[in-house]
Amino acid sequence: MSEKSNIAIVVPVLDDTPELHALIDRIHSWSEQPKEIVIVSANRDLELSAFCEAHGCRYLESEPCRGMQLDCGARGSEASVLWFLHADAAPYPSSLGDIALALYIYRVVKTYKNEPYLRLYIFGFGNCF
Repeated sequence: MSEKSNIAIVVPVLDDTPELHALIDRIHSWSEQPKEIVIVSANRDLELSAFCEAHGCRYLESEPCRGMQLDCGARGSEASVLWFLHADAAPYPSSLGDIALALYIYRVVKTYKNEPYLRLYIFGFGNCF
């Protein structure tokens, strides 16, 4: 049984279906799982929508603009931490756990300093973490 974190992975896509399939398979193979995976398509794609539903991903549509897709994914997520990835990214299996550990350390420091919590945005490109 995998652990769920409070981290959402947001992936903006435009004609990236094969790469996205590989990324989703990779993420589902990890021992720690994100709270949610949000796929934001820049065009209406019924096949991609069905794929997302079958693989437990949230499917959203946006204008064909990367910034608007990222904003749409951020607003459509319920997690407190957002990790933005390109569809062709190849993060390591430990990436989500590494982020969770960094957040734990941050929360310990934040509690010590009594600072307000910030929503954290993480961008990953290619091979990351």
